[in-house]
Amino acid sequence: MQAIMETIFEILYLSFAITAGLAMLRQSKKDHQSAIRLGKRLRKTEKAVEQSVADAAASAAKTGPSEGASENAESDETPSAVPQTALSKVSENTKIVEEALSAAAEGQSKSEAPNAGAPVTSKEDISTAGEGFSVSGKEGVSPTDGSQAEFSTISGASRKERPESESSAVPASAGKSQKKPSKVYTTAELRKKALFRSRRASLLKKAGIMTLILGIGDCFHLLPRIYALWTTGLAKNTALLGGGKLITSLTMTIFYVILYYIWRDRYRIADRNTITLTVLALAAVRIVLCILPQNQWLSANPPLLFGILRNIPFVLLGLVIFYLFEQEIHENHDRKLQHLPLAVGISFVCYIPVVLLAGIFPAVGMLMIPKTIAYMWIIAMFLSLFM
Repeated sequence: MQAIMETIFEILYLSFAITAGLAMLRQSKKDHQSAIRLGKRLRKTEKAVEQSVADAAASAAKTGPSEGASENAESDETPSAVPQTALSKVSENTKIVEEALSAAAEGQSKSEAPNAGAPVTSKEDISTAGEGFSVSGKEGVSPTDGSQAEFSTISGASRKERPESESSAVPASAGKSQKKPSKVYTTAELRKKALFRSRRASLLKKAGIMTLILGIGDCFHLLPRIYALWTTGLAKNTALLGGGKLITSLTMTIFYVILYYIWRDRYRIADRNTITLTVLALAAVRIVLCILPQNQWLSANPPLLFGILRNIPFVLLGLVIFYLFEQEIHENHDRKLQHLPLAVGISFVCYIPVVLLAGIFPAVGMLMIPKTIAYMWIIAMFLSLFM
C-alpha cells in the first residue's frame, strides 16, 4: 500500500512540475511575440502621428501668409506668429487624422464602424480585453496619468464641428447592425503594454526553466525510488538511489540561484551586486561540497558529517532567498507571490530534520512529502502570474 501511495504522489508531482514548466515557457514565448507586435504597432502609430502633424503644419503654412497679409494691410504691422485661425485648423486636422489612425489600428474603417472615433473619457474605456493585460505591483501603471494627449481620439466637441456631410455618409440602417466599436490605445499605453509583456516574458522564461530543472532533477531521484519500491527494494538499489540524490542536490542549488534572479527581475533590482556575489558564492561552495568523493553517494551508509557540511551553504542560500522575497513582497504589496517566503521556509523546515535524523529514524523521511508540496505551491504561484 505504501508503494502505491508513494508512486501516485511522486508521479503526480513530477507531471505537475514538468507540465507547469512547459506552460510557463509557452506563455513566455507568446508574451515575447506580443511585445514585438505591440512594438511594431507603436512605431507605426508614432510615424503616422508625426506624418499627420507634418501635413497639418504644411496646411497651416499655406493658410498663414494670406491671412497675415490681410491683417498687414489693415494695421500696417508685420505678423509675428501663425494666425489663431490657422492654429485651430491644424488642431482640427490633426485630431481628425488621429481618429482615423486609431480606428485603423484596431482593424476597423469608418464605413464599418461609424462610432470608432468615440471619445475615451474614463479609465474603464481604455480596455485591454483579449490581451490578458493586468496591472499589479510594478508590472504596469494606470493609464490615467495624462499621457493620453500623445495620441487621443477626437473629442465629442470637435465631432460636432465637422461637416454634416461626413456624419451622414453612413446610411441610417447601418446603425441597427453595427458592432460595438473597438477600443483604442494611446501611444503611452501601447508603450507600457509592450514593456509589461516583455518583462513578464523574461520572468516566465526564468520561472519555466527553474521549474523544469526542479522536475527533471527530481526525476533522477524519484523514478529510481519508484523502480526500487516495485522490484527488489530500496536496500538493493543503493547506488542507483545515491546517484539520483547527487543530481537532485545539484539541481536544487540551481533552482535557488534562478529564483534569486527571478527576484531581481520581478522587483527590478538594478544594483545590490554584493548580494549577487553572496548567492553565487554559496551556490558554488554547495556544488563543490556535493561532488567531493567523501560524500560516498553510492554507499549504503554515507557519512553524516558531509551530509551536514554540504547543506550548510544550502540552508544559508535558502535564508537569503527567504529574506529577499519577504522584504520586497512587503514593500511592493505583491499579492501574487505573497506566500512564497512561507513556502520556502516550510521546505527547509521539513528538509533539515531529514538530513540530520533520517539515518537514525527512517520515519522522519516522511517529511519529504510536505517539502514536495511546498515546492508545488511555489510553482503554482508562478503559474498564477498569467492564469
